[in-house]
Amino acid sequence: EEILVFEAADNGRSWSSWQMVGKHLKTDEDAMLAVQQELLLRTGYTCKNWVYLGAFVIDETQKDGAGYYFCAKVAEKTLVSDEKHSQNLKLKWVAKQEIKQALLDGRVAVINHALAISLAILMCNNND
Repeated sequence: EEILVFEAADNGRSWSSWQMVGKHLKTDEDAMLAVQQELLLRTGYTCKNWVYLGAFVIDETQKDGAGYYFCAKVAEKTLVSDEKHSQNLKLKWVAKQEIKQALLDGRVAVINHALAISLAILMCNNND
């Protein structure tokens, strides 16, 4: 079992970070449709089997501070991704055991991405 991540370049920092596909929603934008479109645009993958992982407040001081989390199970490559939307990001498949280690060693440095990965591991077990 593998998980698709973006490896962000260090951009002058002394570290890089693994990230998940995501985006900020526009007012009244459907979260499920938005994540499906973003997955296709940034990676060239589509998925018919999605698991809703929940909605969580990201920043309680912001009016649009909720994050909606989904897991795409068994994604398939259907298009060549649009490179300009993934600048400084390298797409890679990572074994589940390695991603678990990355949560502990700092390769997943942003809490929102760590939450998404943790929820996906917890809720998207292929044996369900």
